[in-house]
Amino acid sequence: MRINISGLDRSGKSTLCRHLEDKGYQIIELGSIVETIMKLKQVSSEKITDFYNSNKESGLDLRIIKMIQELTIGNKVAYSGCRSISLFHLLKQKCGIDLSIFISSSLETRYIRHKREDKYGRNYSLKEFTINDSIQIGWGITKIQNNSITITNESSLNRLISNFNTIILDYEL
Repeated sequence: MRINISGLDRSGKSTLCRHLEDKGYQIIELGSIVETIMKLKQVSSEKITDFYNSNKESGLDLRIIKMIQELTIGNKVAYSGCRSISLFHLLKQKCGIDLSIFISSSLETRYIRHKREDKYGRNYSLKEFTINDSIQIGWGITKIQNNSITITNESSLNRLISNFNTIILDYEL
């Protein structure tokens, strides 16, 4: 089964990915792929939004998909971090998504996680974090939610993890 996991920053995608990895899933983080492309193009992390927006029409999404296809081994895969509706549709079309999960948490919860866990050292203020959300919403991340199982809080994420095998069986039938 190929699973797409989407959600705004610090929503809980990595928590679910760790569980899937324990279940034998290959995890492909789309953010890492974009970072690789940015390094090749010598674009700083502060310019990611401008870079993505200015290159989307010129084939950036297709380059991301090509890298995903090269990295994908087998059918037990979770793609994490898709934040653009156009990339989501390409991912479904070119990589064959069987199930999509959208994880949502409150702004306050996600901001606390950001302050505690940000691996990029961005240390956004609450205003900057909210602007980052707006940018991702502009890319169409909430439209991905309409095509997904939606997890809205910590307890529903924990229920998904503890009942994962049953839920997956329902989708495979």
